[in-house]
Amino acid sequence: MGELFHFRMANASGVFKAALLVTITFCLHLGAAGFTTNNPQRKSYLEPIRNGLEKYNLLALPERPRTPGEKSVVLTLWDSSLSDQVILNELLRVEEMGFESVVIPVFPVQTSKTSDDPGVKWHLPIDFAKRQARLALNMTRLQVSFIPILSTINWEWRGYILPKNVKVWFLNYANVAGKLVELANEFQSPEIILATELEKIYSFNDEWIQLVKETRKSFSGRIIITANWSQYDYGFWRHVDAIGISLYAPLATGFFNSSATYKNNALNFRNKLINYARRVSKPIHLTEIGFGSHQLAAKEPYTYSSRPGLTLTPDPNLQAECFKIILSVWENVRDVIHQGVWSTGLTSIKDYSTNHDFRGKPAEKVLREWLAKDDDHFTPWQVLSDRLDGAEYRIPQNSF
Repeated sequence: MGELFHFRMANASGVFKAALLVTITFCLHLGAAGFTTNNPQRKSYLEPIRNGLEKYNLLALPERPRTPGEKSVVLTLWDSSLSDQVILNELLRVEEMGFESVVIPVFPVQTSKTSDDPGVKWHLPIDFAKRQARLALNMTRLQVSFIPILSTINWEWRGYILPKNVKVWFLNYANVAGKLVELANEFQSPEIILATELEKIYSFNDEWIQLVKETRKSFSGRIIITANWSQYDYGFWRHVDAIGISLYAPLATGFFNSSATYKNNALNFRNKLINYARRVSKPIHLTEIGFGSHQLAAKEPYTYSSRPGLTLTPDPNLQAECFKIILSVWENVRDVIHQGVWSTGLTSIKDYSTNHDFRGKPAEKVLREWLAKDDDHFTPWQVLSDRLDGAEYRIPQNSF
């Protein structure tokens, strides 16, 4: 723990120096006593220490290596007026759980499903995403990356977007990509998620290939494009570093379901995706995994609690069961290089009982157990995919 602290003490008084040295000695003693990153008691003692050091501008964390955290949380905080302390508390909590990185959503907007103006505005200010990233980098050991959630002004799903003028749309989306590159470089992100769930627009292979090539000129990390679970057969995969997937595939089918049915459906989807990934010689990046804590969690994992006209019944135990099944099904699959868990909102918001947040619900225990497991089954992404366009990915043997 000692490597965390770099001090500028030239102007400090003798009494302050002495008190500070006592504090440091105490902190080092705690570290030696076994208060590690995954220890549940970590937050209780570390938070006030960090706050005190920040007050005197004495804390500097070491620079992070540019390698992706294999288990991330996509942490969606909808209120840009949140204080730094509230944001930091959220970050410290997911860090204490054992997550290695935080993925911060940004929300570019286009006017309508057929318009050609992505990035005409942003649902939340970019500065809000920067504030979260700065706190994560300066006050935690979490790595930081960003994910673009494109929508219309009325929050229509991006999978429905199909512009009338495709050429102009890509010219404008290149500006969105440029903003993602700026964020990634500023905050030492190991990867860029270039786009997510643009189901209809992904059919324009040449345009996406060109955008990836342009992005590589100004970003040296991993480049991901994320498809929706329902459609992932596209022609641009060999130009990116992995097949990104939003994993909201239903576990339930029909009216009569059981845990065995859920697991069987999850296995079927997993095997189809792995076989496809091997055909196109790319590893798998599970960008988002998530379930609401309501009665439709297994049948419609993608259903969110604030959808107009929908009445949901809280069912946190079903959410936990779904997480347990999906995480066990994907465990020890060597084709997978990254798994991200979607979490939205704060425990204080009105739809907490049915939303996709797992914190403070039975699913948190499931995720803690998953995060505590040995990660040796992950294959380092540098081995799976190099920086050359069209480079082949060699399939690990005995992957599943």
